[in-house]
Parts: sequence; C-alpha cells; structure tokens
Amino acid sequence: TGRFGVTLSETIPMEDYDFSQADCLLLPGGPGHVNLEKNEKVREQIRNFYNDENKVLAAICASPTILGRMGLLKGKKYTCFKSMNEDFGGEYQEDYAVTDGNLVTGKSAAAAIDFAFAVMEKLTGKDHTDQVKASIYYDADR
Repeated sequence: TGRFGVTLSETIPMEDYDFSQADCLLLPGGPGHVNLEKNEKVREQIRNFYNDENKVLAAICASPTILGRMGLLKGKKYTCFKSMNEDFGGEYQEDYAVTDGNLVTGKSAAAAIDFAFAVMEKLTGKDHTDQVKASIYYDADR
C-alpha cells in the first residue's frame, strides 16, 4: 500500500476478475497493445467500460489506437503516440493527456504523469488531484 492508499495485489487471471467492481480500465502502451487488440475478451471489456457512464476508460501511448480501430474515437478528442495516429474520426490533440467525457488518453511514456493525474481527476475529483499535485510539488508549467 502506497502513500496515497493505493494497494497493489497479486495478479488475477482475466477470466477470474469481476470487472463490474472496477471503476477504471487502463490500457498500457508499448508493443503489448498488439496482444490486447487481438484479444476479444479485452475488446469486450473495452466496449463495456466505454458504454458505462459511471466508469473511466483510459489508454496511453499506442493503446488509444485500439480504441480508434474499434470506432470508439469517432467524434472524441483524444491523443496517442503521434506516429501511430490514423484518421480515427475524432479530433487528435497534441496535449500529453486528453479527457473527453469518461475517456482519458495519453500521448506517450513522457506523458505518464499528466495522464495519471487526468485519470486521478476523473476518479477522485479535481480537489483531491490538486492536493496530490501540491504534495509532490508538481507544476505543469515548468
């Protein structure tokens, strides 16, 4: 359990996990996005989180391209690893992190902290996120 009360536990196989209890589905970037996209069970959960207004769907780096190829970025503001951006029918942003409704996307590994704060703000609110930023002396303008 970390300083802010987040506890990491053992890995649970996907077929044993109760996704209905999760508030957020976060798709990591990197080359593993290929395996995520190939997995129908993963795509099913992506759709479930995307369609549930009480849940957050977050993807960073290469993973937003999965959402794009699934048609989930149409009409949305988003970002992803710039060289992987295609015409997904949405509005690509150059920002490190982009929030559109309950969808949060991050540009790259360099964007990890901004992406994390965007996800945190969706889950815990702006006041709490600002308190955490202050406690670690985070200044986005530096």
